[in-house]
Amino acid sequence: MDILNTFKISGSAMRAQSQRLDTISSNLANIETTSTPEGGPYKKKSVYFQSTPMSFQEQLDGNLRNSTQGVKVTKMIEDQTAPRKAYNPSHPDANADVNAFSYWVYLFGGIFITVPIFFAVAPDGGWFGYTPLTTRAYSPGINIDFWVIGLQILGVSSLAAAFNFATTIINLRAPGMSLMRMPMF
Repeated sequence: MDILNTFKISGSAMRAQSQRLDTISSNLANIETTSTPEGGPYKKKSVYFQSTPMSFQEQLDGNLRNSTQGVKVTKMIEDQTAPRKAYNPSHPDANADVNAFSYWVYLFGGIFITVPIFFAVAPDGGWFGYTPLTTRAYSPGINIDFWVIGLQILGVSSLAAAFNFATTIINLRAPGMSLMRMPMF
């Protein structure tokens, strides 16, 4: 084997390794990517090598001792396993918008219930809000109306928080963890 043939084999191996390193860096850069243009999360790619055999003419010329003339990438395969699920509240798929909506509606509902106290429009139906004391006969003004509307707003906030909690548990639980195998706390 002469020196030029050695450089040819080494060069083909370096080209193949360069493509492999590009693929590895792409895998590392996209490890947290949850949505791709094809839809779904990024799938890891693997590079497979194969030795390049000599041509028929080179075999006729008598180079039978070295039947390998280089390395090439034969195929790139995407990982077909299901994506890993992990609990991470800061993950972009953890419904941060619903969580923020729940907080701001809760704050608005709390203000809606509290502010009327400063304008002498505090609820006058008692702390329990039973029906006889909340009717027009016992609470003729708008006092109890502010209280009831504020409770409705707080209820919307609680429902949004509950939906966010449930979808986070269902979508981001550990791999292989069924709902029946999940611990209570």
